[in-house]
Amino acid sequence: MSGVPGESKGVAFTNWLVSKASGVLERTSSRRGFLLGSAMVGSAVAVAGCAPGTQPGSPYSHITDCAGGLCTDGYTEFCCTINNGINACPSGSFPGGWWRADYSSFCNGTRYYIDCMQNCCGPDLGNGFCAGCSECRCAGGCDTRRVYCNYFRYGQCHQEIGITGPIACRVVTCSPPYLDASMACTTALAVDNSTAEHAPAHGCAPTAAAVVPHTGAATSPAPGQMVVFYRGAGGNISTLSSTGGESFSGDQIGPAVTSALTAASDASGTYVFGRGFGDALWWNRFSNGSWSGPQVFGGVPLTSDPVAVSAPGAIHVFARSNQGELFTGRLDNGAWAGWTSLSPEWTSDPAAVSSRYGVHVFIRGTDRLLYTRLRTASGWGPWEQLGGSLNSAPTAVATSQGVYVFIRNSDDAIWFRRYTGTWEGWQTIGGVWTGDPSATVDGAESVYVVTRGTNSAIFCNRLVGGAWTGFQSLAGNTNASPITVSAQSFVSVFVRGGDNGLWHGRYTPTGWTGFQPLGVAVDAVDALSA
Repeated sequence: MSGVPGESKGVAFTNWLVSKASGVLERTSSRRGFLLGSAMVGSAVAVAGCAPGTQPGSPYSHITDCAGGLCTDGYTEFCCTINNGINACPSGSFPGGWWRADYSSFCNGTRYYIDCMQNCCGPDLGNGFCAGCSECRCAGGCDTRRVYCNYFRYGQCHQEIGITGPIACRVVTCSPPYLDASMACTTALAVDNSTAEHAPAHGCAPTAAAVVPHTGAATSPAPGQMVVFYRGAGGNISTLSSTGGESFSGDQIGPAVTSALTAASDASGTYVFGRGFGDALWWNRFSNGSWSGPQVFGGVPLTSDPVAVSAPGAIHVFARSNQGELFTGRLDNGAWAGWTSLSPEWTSDPAAVSSRYGVHVFIRGTDRLLYTRLRTASGWGPWEQLGGSLNSAPTAVATSQGVYVFIRNSDDAIWFRRYTGTWEGWQTIGGVWTGDPSATVDGAESVYVVTRGTNSAIFCNRLVGGAWTGFQSLAGNTNASPITVSAQSFVSVFVRGGDNGLWHGRYTPTGWTGFQPLGVAVDAVDALSA
């Protein structure tokens, strides 16, 4: 049952006979039984089930014996499992369509899947399908998904090929397939977040180092005050605020979003941003004691988590578009100034910080190197490559001593560079970590770097008086990357615990307080799956 059978006209004809007899073309897929709209090629066509063999002991008969294994979950196996470990369409197939999955533990949260359609070997079955060349089967046992079974096509790739066999297998990448000319794909979007955590059963390695979702976002609108935002039930935006002490109160303030959140404060109010309906940037503002209500800044369909940073006279927002292009928008005293492109083809969430030098943005390129760009009073300067080999999105802070940017490098240790008008070299503060690091600066200009360990606990390293204290365990059992924010007199750390609840702890002048539950549940997985 393992191995790829050769192309066979006999297999194709057998599959065709059974598919016709079973009425397979008259039903829709249990997973994708919906129309995607005119943005797709006509609309998606789906055919459920698979074309089984007719002889006892055939590969298909083994699928029916798997009793709930991966082979019967309705999805197709990864190509690397049947293609000698290679994450590409095997011989005799071609990219036929793609979809996006958000909130993944891979690829900084967003993955792209490409269905490899098998070439025709038999009669036209109607609805754009033909009998394939290989018999429907498990890829290598009940612990693998099936191959050459599913008759379905999203249809954004190789549209010049009008009739195809079943899906042979699927490829997964961290960048949109339409950026690869060889895929011949359009930008028409389909989303299936239920596939975000799928991984090859065996035979090949994951496509990228794992990361974990973000807990939420937090900002300090004034010294001693704290506001934290999180995705509550169904992905709706909720908030908790504190005007001092460790007592928080709050409520739901916005509709469901499909990204992590970001927050910033200026003289016009406190803002929270997220990617919402239509992949547009949604936001809400707290000013003069009340929330404005959800509003939208459209025009750019987003594919990354947004990032906001307060700068003198404005709040700057950064996010990647669905074509990998980095865009920035600006709120000038509450007035939206629109989107501006900062160039394409990036592969992480951006990071941004305001310093005495200007506004800095950082992002990972398709080569996994770190890049930065600086906006001064004269406008945006050129992109500068900083090197590294990033396993995470970057994070950055500014002090009077310079700008610090931190990454989790390919060795899973935390590394940083400092900018003081020119960039100093890379230095490491060590460790082996999971997820994205978070950094902030307190009122005494001590730098805090908070990250998640391989044991799911949270650790913090502080730069105090020019020297690192070393990583201190803050304990906890977490399933998301932490967020940290300074209220000048203290530094707050928020995490999503193993109970999916929101937990909070503080560094005060007397030390670390320990984590305490805030009594609310955090939804760190998209509830809007197609």
